[in-house]
Amino acid sequence: METSADLSHAWQELIDQLHASERSLLEWRGDGPFDPVDLAEGYRFVLHNLRYGIDFMIESDADRPHFTLMADEITKIFGDNRDAVYSYTSISGKDGARYRITGNRGDACYLSIQSHHGPDRGNPMQLITDDINFRRIDFAPDGSFEMQVGGEKQPRNWLGLSEDATCLMVRIYYFDPLKDRPVSLKIERVDPIAPPKPWSPAELALRLRHLNTFLGRSEIMRPREVPVWNEFKEPFQFTRNMPGWGTPDNAYSQCFFRIADDEALLIEGENVPAVYWNLQLWNIHSQTMDFRYHRICINSRQMKIGSDGRFRAVVAQRDPGVPNWLDASGHRIGFVFNRWLCADKLPAKPSTRLVKLDEVRHLVP
Repeated sequence: METSADLSHAWQELIDQLHASERSLLEWRGDGPFDPVDLAEGYRFVLHNLRYGIDFMIESDADRPHFTLMADEITKIFGDNRDAVYSYTSISGKDGARYRITGNRGDACYLSIQSHHGPDRGNPMQLITDDINFRRIDFAPDGSFEMQVGGEKQPRNWLGLSEDATCLMVRIYYFDPLKDRPVSLKIERVDPIAPPKPWSPAELALRLRHLNTFLGRSEIMRPREVPVWNEFKEPFQFTRNMPGWGTPDNAYSQCFFRIADDEALLIEGENVPAVYWNLQLWNIHSQTMDFRYHRICINSRQMKIGSDGRFRAVVAQRDPGVPNWLDASGHRIGFVFNRWLCADKLPAKPSTRLVKLDEVRHLVP
């Protein structure tokens, strides 16, 4: 049957994309061939993208949405954060679709929801339609709230949808994710809809093609080249007209680090007032290193600030015996990522200096 042939073709396209992802991994020459640890994590990167791609593009139902976790302590995707919980659901803006979100903010220091749109549901480089954060949500004294998604515009507790809506993204930040009370969220369609019919081969073929697109575009998270090591890029404020799943509440800066076992990277920067900011380490595939067992993230509540109002941090393979150490945890290369949520101003670029590890105690006050 023609539909069966199309499904088989879509399946083969997916297999071809997995081969292409492997070729991209093996052809990387940002610093010569990958070290063994980076090579193994590169294959895991592809598998993690496949896992979440199946959740988002195959199993998520735009007519019957539910929030799906985007990263956890083991499987990572799209520049995750130790202190954050990200969730995704497919959504539809057709025929005036409306949805209701209910929940409780718990102890989150930040909560936001974004709607995205675009012609290709599988492409994560979509534009923002609307975004709302905790400052535009009215909460009851116990932290509970209700908001509407889609339909007629409301002054508060409302998120807009476009006709070509693709998904909602949720960001939740905690200062202490192990101790803070978690946020609870539920989404449901306001208007009744018939139960889903069993999938046809054509339906699965379409979803496989969304998955294939997602895997191909997700490769952007691994840099193809590194123009400079051990130097931060200029911070920038994410805006609504930038493609991708970033938030307009965030300013970002990053540094590709490269250190030997006997070296340390010193970092110094402004302590800019913000709802939340942090420094954290990613591997070269834009995934957090194993924060279950290594200190790879320090947020603004944890960071020790100098008497001059500036922070100083150190990236090294071993604890140099000074405050604000970030553990490279066996990675010779990777990212230092700096993000500021709802900052009072755009921070200046942090400065860096590569030194010998045994010199750190004499250089950091």
